[in-house]
Amino acid sequence: MENNATSANPRTRTDGYSTPGSSHEAQYFTRWGTAETAINPTGRWTTFRRDDDLWMEDGNIILVAGGVGFCVYRGVLTRQSEVFRAMLGLPQPPQASVSESEDTFGGIPVVPLSDSSQDVKYLLQAILPSAPLFNRYSIPSTKLAAVIRLSNKYGFIELERHGLECLESYYTSDFYAWNAANRDDSSLRFDHDQLSPIEVIDIARLTGTPSLLPVAFYRCVTEPDLMKEAIRGHIREDGTLIQLNSEDIIRCFEGQRRLVELALEAFCHITSKDFIDDCPDMNQTRCERTLDQLRANMESDMQCGEVFLALSSVYSWYHTPRLEIARGRLCKYCLQMAERRDAQERERIWHQLYDVFNLRLSA
Repeated sequence: MENNATSANPRTRTDGYSTPGSSHEAQYFTRWGTAETAINPTGRWTTFRRDDDLWMEDGNIILVAGGVGFCVYRGVLTRQSEVFRAMLGLPQPPQASVSESEDTFGGIPVVPLSDSSQDVKYLLQAILPSAPLFNRYSIPSTKLAAVIRLSNKYGFIELERHGLECLESYYTSDFYAWNAANRDDSSLRFDHDQLSPIEVIDIARLTGTPSLLPVAFYRCVTEPDLMKEAIRGHIREDGTLIQLNSEDIIRCFEGQRRLVELALEAFCHITSKDFIDDCPDMNQTRCERTLDQLRANMESDMQCGEVFLALSSVYSWYHTPRLEIARGRLCKYCLQMAERRDAQERERIWHQLYDVFNLRLSA
């Protein structure tokens, strides 16, 4: 093998790979194919390609993940991470040189990680002072999920807390907060439509945050494409497949059946004609016929297998196109009564989601 490390000073390569900068260490660096390989005297070796965005010229620690090296600052890691503080803060044996005790590259310690390079990059971007992740809006969902997972793994306690708070702005236990977010999602700090509820369920279990689960399971069973994903699994950006366990898949099917029952009960109450006697409209029978038509539309949709129409029970019923047509025929009083009952029924179902998906024991 050809030895490429002959200079005592760091060199800039045009192919994106880094070369060592110490003649003492040159014997431990060899070229293997197109990558530089760092080998310490114990026989361990690490091959990596420099990341163009996160390679600090004055960095003092190199993290290597998925064949990509990130040269960053040890102090930034140890100040924020319990795991890195314990790992990097340990004193070295007095007789051991740097290259004898750990992999190094140009005199800089190299720490191999088992995570994907993209996830590690997201994490590092989140902790660097120059670009704090949670001081901005519209955080990409894949970045948010990766940051929470790795923050939990490496003990970035504050970063994990901020990430979970961001998730909880949509995956909340507060009905009114969730309802407001669905009416206007501009206040949310992440693109919730792009975040798979399978990922949220995984994060909830990983971090011990059961309050995320009800909305996540609800989304799984009320959106057709997500129900398929609940069965087949979700593929992350790095190609990793995550799947619900068998108990969670059962929760989806049983929860879906229970939601249909609750939705029908709620809709029957919403379209009940017991307030018609107080209808001030001169053409009272029009409102009565409209309520009958609303219920008939729902029953027809159910018989045709349009289960997801009924399952939108936590969303307002009159946002459904077929029902909205009939809604426009109600007088102001009857519409207000129906909307009031709609809000009451949706909140009632919301507070039953833990039981609908049998989550209390799971949590």
